Amino acid sequence: MINLNGHLLEEGAPEVSLLNRSFKYGDGLFESLRVYEGRILFMADHLNRLIRGMHILRMEFEEETWRARMREELRRSVQANAIHAHGRLRLHVYRGGSGAYLPVAHHPLFLIEAYNLKDDLYQAATPLRLTIYREAMIPDAPWTGCKLASALPWVMASIYARSNLYDDALLLYRGKVSEISSANVFAVQKRKLLTPPLSDACLDGVMRRQVIRIAQQLQLQVEEKSLTINQLLKSDEVFVSNTIRGLQAVRQIEKQMWEPDRYTLTPFLRNALLQYACAEGKEDV
Repeated sequence: MINLNGHLLEEGAPEVSLLNRSFKYGDGLFESLRVYEGRILFMADHLNRLIRGMHILRMEFEEETWRARMREELRRSVQANAIHAHGRLRLHVYRGGSGAYLPVAHHPLFLIEAYNLKDDLYQAATPLRLTIYREAMIPDAPWTGCKLASALPWVMASIYARSNLYDDALLLYRGKVSEISSANVFAVQKRKLLTPPLSDACLDGVMRRQVIRIAQQLQLQVEEKSLTINQLLKSDEVFVSNTIRGLQAVRQIEKQMWEPDRYTLTPFLRNALLQYACAEGKEDV
């Protein structure tokens, strides 16, 4: 069942008007949320990022009323789609009304997709092989750090990676490592956890926040630090973080190889994340 502005529709029913501004101009945002045992994980962090992006895009809404409605509609979508174990939600918010580049209205509308997943929560996945996408860099913009409906750099990086027989690609910002197309990047150097700062145009990832939070609680050294490709390649371990998949080890960046079976901090953090996510009452963390 698809939730279109509070109306539950059967999958396959018409979803979007041709006047939809997200379809025509990329005028919108989205969030991908993980469901575990019927609970929506880290929902507060997702809604905080979404609302911050809506303000940046100058949508007009009453913040607490919107937040409360999204909580209700997300939970309603979980129930309507009978997601009792593992699942994924995609909340898409776009500017209502018509107009060309200049909108005639600024109120938000939404669409929620819901899917059951078969995999276990945040279990170790196959380590990734990465390449480096150099054809374009992530641009400077006030909305950097949000998940935009217009995602062309990440789409092109994904196409580039697949066409060169890699799993994903590193995107760069002013020559520095920013992220991969679908996740934030972490490096381990001498037991110290490093990740590019938000000022290097990476996504303000919800899972990135959890990893930093957990590492600090475990009294690990954590630093948000700009990384060149050469600095990243000298790391002892490299992994990426994503709300749906959790932590995923990297085994290759072009000619540089690692042996994830010998990683120590990555599996330690993955296990800590699993315990954290499975704890009672973590839906609104």
